[in-house]
Amino acid sequence: MIRLERVDLRYDDGSEALRDVSLTLEPGSLHVLTGPSGAGKSSLLRLLYLGRRPSAGRLTFFGRDAEQLSRADVTLIRRAMGVVFQEHRLLDHLTVYENVALPLVVAGEAEARFRGDVLEMLDWVMLRDKLSARPSALSGGERQRVAIARAMVTVPDVILVDEPTGSVDPAMAARIMSLFQEMRTLKRVVLIATHDPRMAASLGAASLRLERGRLIGGAGAERMERAS
Repeated sequence: MIRLERVDLRYDDGSEALRDVSLTLEPGSLHVLTGPSGAGKSSLLRLLYLGRRPSAGRLTFFGRDAEQLSRADVTLIRRAMGVVFQEHRLLDHLTVYENVALPLVVAGEAEARFRGDVLEMLDWVMLRDKLSARPSALSGGERQRVAIARAMVTVPDVILVDEPTGSVDPAMAARIMSLFQEMRTLKRVVLIATHDPRMAASLGAASLRLERGRLIGGAGAERMERAS
């Protein structure tokens, strides 16, 4: 379980990205986070990825306070996460196959054990025919699909995704959404940030909304508010 209790996030220039955010994300939960540009969606994902620490309040990962985590602890937690950022963050010198396999390589897995999983994931996002291509040869939608495959190939405990369907057609978007729903059945935590207010209803997911850094609505948020 991931828990935020009255969390603020301020950047070095003094700007406030998140204010008094309380939220609980439990295994097997699927949340869709909406809000206008600049509302704090990407900032919240960075916080959950431990790319930033709270300026105030408390953030815990399965009972462990983020402020007490060592660098080694953070590395281990991140390895249990699958994250898709809007900028994709693919490595240009690696092929599509190598980019998707990267989390498994970093974890020390042997290729003989993971090759089938990588190919299966590439089949899922319909990029098996591109496995030897470099990211520079791909369209924006194809790069997005590679990033999603890389995030999901380890079947991580926590999946954080920023605008997963912004560059793909409706049929591919439906395939990607079904993959996130499958992760929920496997008791993973899934949080999707999007501008699309219809996504939560289409997925049967809990809906969260950020406005000017404040979290409005959502079952996880309401539980925290009642406990305050």
